[in-house]
Amino acid sequence: MIHTAIYQQHFLQFENTVIDTVEEATTFVKACVNAIGGGFNPDEDFAQYINVETDEHTFMHFEATELNDLIGQAFAVLGDDIYDVCFDALDNF
Repeated sequence: MIHTAIYQQHFLQFENTVIDTVEEATTFVKACVNAIGGGFNPDEDFAQYINVETDEHTFMHFEATELNDLIGQAFAVLGDDIYDVCFDALDNF
């Protein structure tokens, strides 16, 4: 399957993954911040991210669907602490 470059670089490692520990959830959220940058919002649908250089969707539909599932799993593990993980990752961005 062909993936976007951003997905290959930051998210390929999470394919077929189940996030069920704090460490896994934190690693995934940090990958999101590294991939998307300061505009990352864990409440945002990954299908809504637009590449500002090309004015096209950042992720293909199937990628966005998988990433939405993974962020949902991360929310289930971290709860509202997910926002602290985001802020900490942004401080190191």
